[in-house]
Amino acid sequence: MTFITTTQLRDALAPDGNVVGTAAELGEGQLTDAINEAQNKVSAYVGDTFTDTNAPALVRDLVTALSIYYVTFRYRKGKPLSQYHPVVLRYADALLTLKDILDGNISVTPPLDTSPTPTTDRPSLFNPLNQVTRGRAPQTTSMFGISDFGLQVSGGQGTVTVEESRDSGYSGLDEY
Repeated sequence: MTFITTTQLRDALAPDGNVVGTAAELGEGQLTDAINEAQNKVSAYVGDTFTDTNAPALVRDLVTALSIYYVTFRYRKGKPLSQYHPVVLRYADALLTLKDILDGNISVTPPLDTSPTPTTDRPSLFNPLNQVTRGRAPQTTSMFGISDFGLQVSGGQGTVTVEESRDSGYSGLDEY
């Protein structure tokens, strides 16, 4: 698990793509060691366990800044850098940010997973006629009854027939 890759580190060390004369010339093993060293330090300060996919941008930036410092130190074979060198300034800023995270001044949390969660739940229906309204009991009527269409239910046990009501005066069934 790495928050940044060796390719990303090389790009940060040599943004113009010209690696000659920069720490980007170092081999994969040395770049990987610097990334791991930086990740271990950031993880110790942050306290959360991040994965490759959920590490916040700030955590990735901190790992990049520390990795650049560590790999530059290796490239220069321990020769010191000026306190005003951009690599040193970026390293100092990263350490101050880590201190702020440790002190609780900056919160670093993984982003929320917004991918849809599959569900087997069935949708529920809302019928305002069947809901409790202003303290009244739910209505047990439906919006339209069969008598609204001039129909009636008749029949005995086991047999139920829906037919046109004789007294409704509604004769619209013949049209359909």
